[in-house]
Amino acid sequence: MKKRTGWILYFVRAAIRNRGGRFLLSVVAVSISIGILSGLYTLSRGIRQQVGGILRAYGANMIISKAGEDFIKEKEVRIIKSIPGIESVNPQIYLDLDLKGTAIEITGTPPDTLQGFRIEGIPPRKRGEIMIGRELAGILKIKKGSIIKFDGMENPFTVTGIYERGGPEDRGGIVSIDTALGLRKTDGYDTLLVRGDPDRLDGLAEKIRNSLPGLSVKTLKQVSMGELNLLRKMEILMILVTIVIMISSGVGIASSMGANVLERREEIGLLKALGAGPGEIGLFFLAEMVLSGLAGGLSGFMLGMIISEAITKFAFGSFIPLPPEALPLALLAGVLFNALSGYAPVKEAMRYSPAEILRGE
Repeated sequence: MKKRTGWILYFVRAAIRNRGGRFLLSVVAVSISIGILSGLYTLSRGIRQQVGGILRAYGANMIISKAGEDFIKEKEVRIIKSIPGIESVNPQIYLDLDLKGTAIEITGTPPDTLQGFRIEGIPPRKRGEIMIGRELAGILKIKKGSIIKFDGMENPFTVTGIYERGGPEDRGGIVSIDTALGLRKTDGYDTLLVRGDPDRLDGLAEKIRNSLPGLSVKTLKQVSMGELNLLRKMEILMILVTIVIMISSGVGIASSMGANVLERREEIGLLKALGAGPGEIGLFFLAEMVLSGLAGGLSGFMLGMIISEAITKFAFGSFIPLPPEALPLALLAGVLFNALSGYAPVKEAMRYSPAEILRGE
């Protein structure tokens, strides 16, 4: 067994050394296919985690807004809070302010609702206090305790903390509701992030709509539906592209392996004449396909990671976590894809007669 493994590895090394171009072509073909597959898988997993993430950070499963430029009044908030099954109502105010020439979005929210945020310092509770997102803090060189002044405003703000959520909100700031109301100089809220009994969610949403017809009520599922629809369309498109690429790559690998087999007819005939059986010769070609499949799977995994991270950074302003099973699946897919593509040429090689080959027929 040890002797058999030794000569297989010897012939594989010689084949790669002497026919490196074909080996590299196989690796590139597998890499492109697995890169698309790996990127699609990572995107599908990562985007689904991102969808609705902001609402979950506030513990909400409903979002309520008002049509047009009108705001949600305090009276309407009290009505919503009085509905049985409503667990919490967190008002939100959104402002666009300029800081050192950079436009940023400021969110006014109750300080005790920031679940899922990593905070260095404390949330802002009083007027004149603000918390800055980590990405914005890095860009503008802001740290906890800094004094900042928004463009066109006289009163400065003290930075009470730096927060990180892992999304586009890391490029903004957070103030208390009272501070946001004072900055906008109007009563009312832009949206309400509401937590209701999950088992009665649809019924609660319908009850709010009936009680306050002027409000738009969406559950977490409805909020995410647009993103999920976009994700499905993107998945279908990438699947179609992947199928085309895999077919093309498979044909290329099969052609390369076929040419490889033809070039090695004399080697195959000599091995058979020396007593090597079809299984042993098959192992020789299989070992070569496994190596090129592993190399293509690894490079394809890295390519897919770059593609998926670039897309999510552009779409969501943040990177997505990498599924721990992505690398093993990419390596396995690379080996299987390469082996299946090269199966037919190798099977044909097993039918060669050593006498015919050595005679040059």
